[in-house]
Amino acid sequence: MYRAVAIGVAILFALFTLLIYSAVALPKLDGQVTLIDGQLHLQHGSDNSSYPIRYFLAGDLQVPATGSLVMEEPDVLPSYRAMDELFDQHRQLYQAGISDQLEAVDFSENTIAIQFKQRHLADLPWLFWLQSLCALSAAIICLLVWLPSHKTLAIITFCGTGVGYALSAASAAIYSTRDTFIDGSWFAWLSRINGLGTVLFVTSLALFLWHFPNQKPRKWAIVTIAVLYLAHLITHLGKFAPSPAEGMYAWVMVLFVFGLVGSAFQWYGTRAQPGERVVLTWVLLSILSGTIFFTAGMIIPVLLGTAEASDQALLLATFLFMYVGIMFAVIRFRLFDIQRWSMAIWSWLLGGVAVLACDFLLISMLSINAANSLAISLAMVGWFYFPMRQWLWNRLFSRPQQGLDHWLRETLPQLLKRDEKISNKQLIDAMVAVFKPLNQRLEHSISDTRLSSNGEALWVALPEGQTLQLQHPDQGRRIFNRQDIETVNLVLALHSLIADIETAKQEGVMAERHRIRRDLHDDLGAKLLRLLHQSSGESRTLVREAIQDLRNLLNGRHLLTVNIMTAVADWQQKAQSRCNECGITLHWHHDVSPAYLGSLQHEHLEQILQESLSNALRHPATQWINVTINSQSNAFSLVIENNCASEHTTDVATGLGIKHIRERTAILQGHVQISNCNHVWCVQVDIPLAPSP
Repeated sequence: MYRAVAIGVAILFALFTLLIYSAVALPKLDGQVTLIDGQLHLQHGSDNSSYPIRYFLAGDLQVPATGSLVMEEPDVLPSYRAMDELFDQHRQLYQAGISDQLEAVDFSENTIAIQFKQRHLADLPWLFWLQSLCALSAAIICLLVWLPSHKTLAIITFCGTGVGYALSAASAAIYSTRDTFIDGSWFAWLSRINGLGTVLFVTSLALFLWHFPNQKPRKWAIVTIAVLYLAHLITHLGKFAPSPAEGMYAWVMVLFVFGLVGSAFQWYGTRAQPGERVVLTWVLLSILSGTIFFTAGMIIPVLLGTAEASDQALLLATFLFMYVGIMFAVIRFRLFDIQRWSMAIWSWLLGGVAVLACDFLLISMLSINAANSLAISLAMVGWFYFPMRQWLWNRLFSRPQQGLDHWLRETLPQLLKRDEKISNKQLIDAMVAVFKPLNQRLEHSISDTRLSSNGEALWVALPEGQTLQLQHPDQGRRIFNRQDIETVNLVLALHSLIADIETAKQEGVMAERHRIRRDLHDDLGAKLLRLLHQSSGESRTLVREAIQDLRNLLNGRHLLTVNIMTAVADWQQKAQSRCNECGITLHWHHDVSPAYLGSLQHEHLEQILQESLSNALRHPATQWINVTINSQSNAFSLVIENNCASEHTTDVATGLGIKHIRERTAILQGHVQISNCNHVWCVQVDIPLAPSP
């Protein structure tokens, strides 16, 4: 491929050299002919004096000194006859000049001999180099697109626009920067090449807009464009139109508008494809930014005949924006925030068009000079257009959810939820709430936070060594951009801050528990010991049990985690002791896997078990109690059952103890189910467990 690129670029530079040679081969006048207030003047002599020219003498022929002789583009003349006369006049003047028989006659009938000299590279004006380099650049861009790509219809038509633009700009570079006179036959051929290139450009552009990015051939659109192209050739080359402008530019406008209709179809077809829509947005913006200046400055004034056409050389150079913009859109569109840039450029472009449109209307419809019309246009645009555009933009296209207020509102509730079942769950929920992706996937691999090359996916590096992949944000309505990475970093920082706050909170709780434990040990423990020494019989036994309960309570509260096997064995011993005292049969079953309970979990589960046993023991019909405990690595289940006298009447269901059981279960983010069926009262509590340390 590199060899093909080198050969192609070499051929293009050879053609570029031939173009320069063709321009240098044109004659240079011994003097300068300029148009001043509609009248040709000749600057001649060592003092560079200026002489108004009445007519030219080409041998025995008189050629009127009209302003059309120095005009850049012959297509803007009012008729085909005037264009043919222009070519014929140039032929006569050119033949006389190379025969040293060319003279200029002023209004005093004084004659000034005009001689042709050899043209050199230094004599070529900068507008020639501008148009030539634009033609070469467009050709190289299309070559680099053509060689490595599959030859799809979109690629073919895009490169066709490059060929048309290169022909148009290269031919215009020769005749639009001529030194007044040129061979009429050569002038006519260059003008035809320019027209052929222009129509080839706009025809290929229309086909491109109908087939990018969805490249499924639309036969009816291709046939319509082909018919329009043939109609143009017949009308323009056969000179059936009233004027060259209508035969050329009217068909150009028809083809261009038809191409914009195709882009509207493509826009609608990519409504569910954010990546392709972004590229289409930038391509369309590039095309309009390159064509709208030529249309507004050249085609519309010529067709309407209300204003003088702008400098064609500068307008042709603006087409290079299209190729550079499309190249960035296709190759490296994610290097910048294309959506933000496209909106800003649309705003800039429409603002400029509004100024030009107002200025054009004021000049054409009202008798206002250029200076006053420009001032009024700027006032109208500044006072009316820009405020109205901003209002419509905010109503139709603004997205307040993209701001800081949105992601804070969506993130904080997710990050503040306490859910220890799944690692990183709060952070994942926060990312999903902020970006609303169509799909998310947790990858167990370490990666940096980054974007995919097309912006359709975002990888988020989570704190625990995992990576979250998000795809198609805002339910597929846009793509990710660099601002989203900043949002991710803010969410991660907020998550880290909340984690630090939670850690500090736990440390504060543990410090307060340590103080309470110390005070209970020193004060209440001392009083219980005094009471033990003063007690006897059954009272002494109760005091010993109270002291043991106090020790168990203090020893449990200072621990961060408790082995679940140890906790279950302790609970069974206490439950058996209570049932034995009341003469109730206890059936204890447990199946627990090695795990740990947090101090808060241990405390509340023990209190739930004790309260459930108290409710069962308090019931007069209770004869037996079943306790079943099951635990896995991430879940804990506690079931307490006892027989009762009735299924419908009970004073326990609405009691304070049941309320406390529900509250404690809610604190542990678990689920409690209390039922009375077949004369069996059942309390079932399920809570999530954190992964074992």
